[in-house]
Amino acid sequence: MDVTVIRNSSDKDGRPELLCLIGLHACGKSSFALAQTGYHVWSFEEYCKNAPDSVRDDQLLRSMLCREMRRDLKSGNSIIYDDSNLPVKRRRGLFSDLGSVSCRKTAVLFVCPREVCLERNAARPEPVAEERIDGQMRKFDPPSFIEGWDEIRIVWHEGRIRDPWLDGFVLDQQNRHHSLPLDEHMRLCARLSFEQGASSEACFAASVHDNGKRWTQSFENREGIRDGQAHYFGHDKYGAYQYLVHANSLRDILRPADEGFDLYISWLIANHMRPYAWEVSPSLEKKDEQAWGERAYRDIKDLHRADAMAH
Repeated sequence: MDVTVIRNSSDKDGRPELLCLIGLHACGKSSFALAQTGYHVWSFEEYCKNAPDSVRDDQLLRSMLCREMRRDLKSGNSIIYDDSNLPVKRRRGLFSDLGSVSCRKTAVLFVCPREVCLERNAARPEPVAEERIDGQMRKFDPPSFIEGWDEIRIVWHEGRIRDPWLDGFVLDQQNRHHSLPLDEHMRLCARLSFEQGASSEACFAASVHDNGKRWTQSFENREGIRDGQAHYFGHDKYGAYQYLVHANSLRDILRPADEGFDLYISWLIANHMRPYAWEVSPSLEKKDEQAWGERAYRDIKDLHRADAMAH
């Protein structure tokens, strides 16, 4: 297990610590939690098993669990929160439920290949459906200091990636919004980003921003009807996760040896579709601009502009 630590602040200051685990089903979160010393472990899965039969709403159960964790932190105990915690919305809910309790907040992201998670899942006594793991990948938001973390740790999978990366993007997009094959679209997007003066991070993200389409192509719309078009629901989030998986295995080929850089590229990939929501809700754009800060907001806008022009 290779662990990278990216700190926003190195000041421990004696506060109890919240370790929030983030990862796919069967990625190794629970084993990691059990191996830590000095922490009380709170597992959402175990909490659900022991909850009253009358309570089955996930959101309510998470709020109830957070109240227990808040009391634990207020008592001065460091805790581990073991759940998938993949969407940023869920992590914001965690912070909201914890309220103003004083603690050091650490995100622990597990980057484990999909095929490894599937193999581990299949060997479990009660495996979940493969579609559930794919669904989790379509909801993945990389953790960012924008959320309020004091520290982000990345637990990298140590092992070979069987799914190839560099030869997998010659794909006919079969969509009226794209006249170019996937590989040509991403190359053009990167070139346009560079020509328009975008940051090096935005240019790099442009070269891989649609990589998730390779795994998410479907010929049914959201209503399940075949309409003659290819659709790529969740390709932004799926691609953000797959980028991290493959970037770790290609660190000497594809990217600088900088895990903070990788995490930011993954964040840009995960959010490159966000400007389409801004078109519907200008107030959302203002909210994002304020929350993200100038750099991230500018990079997403530059990436989106080049993406639209490269269609």
